Amino acid sequence: MTGAGFTVDPAVLETYATGLEERGGRVKGAADKVSTVNGGDINAFGVAVGQVLGIPTRIALGVLHDQVASAAKAFTDQTANVRAAAAKYRDTEGDHTAAFSGEQP
Repeated sequence: MTGAGFTVDPAVLETYATGLEERGGRVKGAADKVSTVNGGDINAFGVAVGQVLGIPTRIALGVLHDQVASAAKAFTDQTANVRAAAAKYRDTEGDHTAAFSGEQP
């Protein structure tokens, strides 16, 4: 689709969305790994050290997991937005083509 000095190719948008989806999957995988690390034995270095360092570490890792998971969700949301834009451009182009050819959409 071309207009006002720009061109939109829905296929390129789909390719971009696929790249976002792949990156989002990797970010989600990183969030899952943070959760796995957070499941360790906090008393591995002894009860005193485990209690002093383990609990704050678990809290920090929990916060980190939430932030990374949120970034993964942002990728997922933007993937859906880009795919919706590609579909809208395709539909609009089809409607315009039909209008100019005298067909009904």
